[in-house]
Amino acid sequence: MTRVMIGWIALALLAGCADLTDRAKEGNLKQVRILLDAGAEVNERDDKSRTPLWYAVDGGHLDVVRALLLAGAEIDADPIDGEPALVRAVRNGDTLIVEILLDYGADIDVDREGRSILLLAVQSGDINIVSALVTKEADVNTATSTGYTPLMCAAEGGHADMAKLLLKHGAHKEARDREGNTALSYAQLFRKRILLSSVEAVDFVDKQNRPTPGQLKPSARLLHDRPRLFHP
Repeated sequence: MTRVMIGWIALALLAGCADLTDRAKEGNLKQVRILLDAGAEVNERDDKSRTPLWYAVDGGHLDVVRALLLAGAEIDADPIDGEPALVRAVRNGDTLIVEILLDYGADIDVDREGRSILLLAVQSGDINIVSALVTKEADVNTATSTGYTPLMCAAEGGHADMAKLLLKHGAHKEARDREGNTALSYAQLFRKRILLSSVEAVDFVDKQNRPTPGQLKPSARLLHDRPRLFHP
């Protein structure tokens, strides 16, 4: 055993209770590397079943995330609350971490509870994250149990560029929720006009089938009745 290795192990032992999870939480790349080289378990879990990778992602520590992934961290490990690392990164709006997790093969469609990661990204209004997900071929037509799709969500939020991006990647503009509403219905109902300038997205506005205010289903109640997709 070399003096360098002995020194690394000694430093790790001097850390006492400072285990890999603690160092990952802090974003301490140097000590994370020392602990990994000393044989620390990269996928150790705390009492909430969260891993060092989960905490590094939550803290936005990109270099630590990369080091843990290189050491073999389990990318889709689910903590007790059912929110894996990719979902946490999307919630935090951390595009760079989302991209590296996707590059390492994170599950891009749903978590173990069947909740849509793309829909969460659309709800956040972050087009960079949505773009990263659809580039990796996330299902743009995934829907909730009520038939609510990412395109409907973009329309409801007035995100024109996001709507065009989803349409470009194959989103179905004619899809209807359980009340019979399309994405256009959501845009009109919530008085948020989707301004479409590109040729590809013009079909999003179907003038022949545009509903009058009296024809619109009362989808506004879905905004309150629909269970939240993710909880903090």
